[in-house]
Amino acid sequence: MIDQLLEGNRRFIAEECRPNAEHYQAIATRRTPKVVPIGCSDFRVSEHQMTGSKPGTMFVHRTSPTSSRSTTSTSPRSWSTGSCT
Repeated sequence: MIDQLLEGNRRFIAEECRPNAEHYQAIATRRTPKVVPIGCSDFRVSEHQMTGSKPGTMFVHRTSPTSSRSTTSTSPRSWSTGSCT
């Protein structure tokens, strides 16, 4: 498993981080997320994948489903536009 994680990190550096170095340098010096999605700690798809946003553009908070009972927030599950299967 650790080998897969390390390989995934190498791919991220080569395919995402280096080609977008300017973006990552800019977000390294400041934090200015426009949204704070609250998701389940067992969420299987990242908010960045679902929204097509770059890492660093959202502050993601993961929580236990029983610890957040807001009636005004939108569940990340409702972001889905259709089934993946």
